[in-house]
Amino acid sequence: MNTENKKFVFESITEKQAWKIMAICNQSQEFDTAKLYSMIHDLTGIPSVNSLSKQEASFIIDRLQGCTKWRRPKRSRTVDRIKGNARNLPALGHILFIRESVRALGWDKAHFKAWLEKYIKARNLNELTRETARKAYIGLMKIRINTMES
Repeated sequence: MNTENKKFVFESITEKQAWKIMAICNQSQEFDTAKLYSMIHDLTGIPSVNSLSKQEASFIIDRLQGCTKWRRPKRSRTVDRIKGNARNLPALGHILFIRESVRALGWDKAHFKAWLEKYIKARNLNELTRETARKAYIGLMKIRINTMES
């Protein structure tokens, strides 16, 4: 089997999931947006609903609804497990490195968004393709190396 089909990919949150997260949060007595973004930051390193994968969004929805059955989101899928053409989805490893870099560099959401728009021409993680995620990975690797040398 082609090893390309076995790559884990990042499937972005759907509009329906994002809407549901915000609706639950707005109706909740227990969760306000600050608590929601703190929960998302703890999970992804970036306090943004648009930084979530489909699996992470499902996990957050369950948490917001009081379900604590799972300790972490379900595992990401491989290209061969997704219907349709998933070959252009970002590699999960690139997204994880991007998130970790944002955390390691101490960037807030606004700084990361501005960098992403300026250098990658994307507004958030869920707009990244395989190629633009690779480009962001390389750019952040260079920044991290330069900050270590300083």
